[in-house]
Amino acid sequence: MPPFLKRAIPTSVLSGPSVHWVLFEVCCSEESLLSAWFEAQGHTALRFGLPEHDLLEQATVDNIVDLALAVTQQHCPLMLWFSLPCSPWCSWQRVNLKVGSANLRDRIYRDRESGLQLMWAVVEILHRVLPASSHAFAVFEWPRWCEGWQQEPAAYILESLPLIVDVDGCAFGLSGDKGLVYKPWRWLTNCRSLEPLGQWVCTRDHSHQQCRGKVASQSAFLSLIHISEPTRLRRIS
Repeated sequence: MPPFLKRAIPTSVLSGPSVHWVLFEVCCSEESLLSAWFEAQGHTALRFGLPEHDLLEQATVDNIVDLALAVTQQHCPLMLWFSLPCSPWCSWQRVNLKVGSANLRDRIYRDRESGLQLMWAVVEILHRVLPASSHAFAVFEWPRWCEGWQQEPAAYILESLPLIVDVDGCAFGLSGDKGLVYKPWRWLTNCRSLEPLGQWVCTRDHSHQQCRGKVASQSAFLSLIHISEPTRLRRIS
């Protein structure tokens, strides 16, 4: 398992060869790389994404909570990882809402309403799982300038996940076909051992290519584990 995650769990919990991490990746694809990486390291990963798992349905929320509590009752360290769709809140939508067609504006408003419902579902899961176990950890990941952070549910997510970790893609070596990609991420978490990763930020001494295509959906965690050392590193005092 990643050393910084291992340090987040008390030694007594990790003792014994049979103990391993369980990852719940929520709102992910059926072939998500994050879950695949956890499985390749010998740990357990469960994906909760469309079409089988719709977070807009209460039954899905209840299922995630029940399974999470079952895992923690076995004293297994659990990581809940939330990567909700951020497209309804991207900066381009401000332009679309001003100059787009009526149909486009209606679609954006519908997507934002669904986005808010997804955020409230995350709030419920966190409130039901985290207080029940000291072995439960979570990360809520979004681009740093996503307008979704300004929505009401985000404040409640921050209450459950009070640590803010900002990382930049280029510091991890995230790149496309034309160079480094800036892609500023923000993690909300209750895992203190993730805090030092906030040192990995852009040094502002290089150019960036536009963030599009596959790199636009790349997770910060995947960038971290695929590169042994950051290509750019600046310590924040």
